Amino acid sequence: MLRIANLVKKNLSFKISMSSVLSMGLLLMASLILILHYSKREVRIDTIQKASQTLDATIASIDNVMLTVEQTTGNIYISLQPFMDDSEKVREYAQKIVDTNPCVIGCNISFDQEYLKQDWLSVSMQTGLATWKNRPMKAGKDKEPIITYIMPMTDRHGVITVDMSLNLLSKIVLAAKPSEHSYCVLLDSDGSFIVHPNSLRLNNETVFDIYGQSADRNITEAAHKMVTGESGYMPFNIDDTRYYVFYKPFERSFLPHLYNDDMNWSAGIIYPENDIYGEYNTLKIETTAIAIIGLIMMFLFCYAIIHRQLKPLLMLTERAKSLAKGKYNDPIPDTHHQDEIGRLQSNFQQMQQRLAMHAEEVEQLTNNYRKHGEELSAAYARAKKADQMMTDFMHNMTNQMIPPAHSIFNDVKELSDLRLNKCTKSIDEMASDIERNSQTITNLLSNLLSKSDNDRRKEAYDE
Repeated sequence: MLRIANLVKKNLSFKISMSSVLSMGLLLMASLILILHYSKREVRIDTIQKASQTLDATIASIDNVMLTVEQTTGNIYISLQPFMDDSEKVREYAQKIVDTNPCVIGCNISFDQEYLKQDWLSVSMQTGLATWKNRPMKAGKDKEPIITYIMPMTDRHGVITVDMSLNLLSKIVLAAKPSEHSYCVLLDSDGSFIVHPNSLRLNNETVFDIYGQSADRNITEAAHKMVTGESGYMPFNIDDTRYYVFYKPFERSFLPHLYNDDMNWSAGIIYPENDIYGEYNTLKIETTAIAIIGLIMMFLFCYAIIHRQLKPLLMLTERAKSLAKGKYNDPIPDTHHQDEIGRLQSNFQQMQQRLAMHAEEVEQLTNNYRKHGEELSAAYARAKKADQMMTDFMHNMTNQMIPPAHSIFNDVKELSDLRLNKCTKSIDEMASDIERNSQTITNLLSNLLSKSDNDRRKEAYDE
């Protein structure tokens, strides 16, 4: 690992490529995060709009079915006026209501006072207003949850009740779901389900009974907001799956001649989070993968280009090592590049050539200096030898000059004594001795001068 780290530190192509990719990667990631942020926000806004539109469509669909039942019941009531006392006609008209609406599973036109005293009919019979009543189960062999439209006939002391199947109503509503795994629900004021994809929960248990002990309190909180008539959305978790519920109160269309009482119902649409953000999450993963792959490819591409462009620098680095070792003759090839590296290579080539020329000149001067040094050493040895010979010669000449000089001195002294004693013969002999000794000294001096002249001419010749 340390070896790889050192290799990376020494690799200029890798460092430049990595710096470029990192800077580009930071910019790309910042842009990607910004795009994904706004994309997620748009997905959320679009989902809210779609959920709102779906809820409106769901409410309108349920309202249309209910309006159809109300309108049909009203029309039957008007048509039935001349035949109120004909029980056969009454049953025939009741069957017409069932036949004209696929959601209606039963109709009862009753004037029985005992039947009219049932608790679920009491409010309508007292007020004389038509109303809808959510009933737990329909009596009979095939029990199923129903909702009943109650239309009192105050003038005849009777009532028309129309039973509508919640199962069929749920199928109609759920057929218009906005996504593959989403579904609609309709809650009564007590939290019981009027519309739900699971028919076992229709008018059986309330949402508070089902999810009251759930670990996620958002479920019951959302249910409370729904039954109190609020609008909005809220996330919650069921079995480790995250959902979003979008809800709004059930508001019926206003028609002056029909029943318009507040139903106290609330419509909701349940979205799995994957249905909302599934494509966004896929897009995020794919975009991130593409960005990472793109950065890797960009790094490899940059590394290949930069490494190719820096090849002259690698060659120059090796040539610089050779120059540092004194190898001035390693050739540096010509370059056709006109950029900074090309100019650097040309200048380095000129520098190497000049260094080679200077090295040759220095080597030549060194050889010349070595040759002159050897000649000077030889001359110095000869001079030293000549000096020694001169010293010996002078010493020899001096030794030869001392006896004649002493003899001359003695003869001059004796000559002075003889002159005082006026002895002619001895004077002549002594003068001859002085002349002979003087000639000897003169010859020695002449040889010395001649030797000195010869040495001077020899030195001038050597120079």
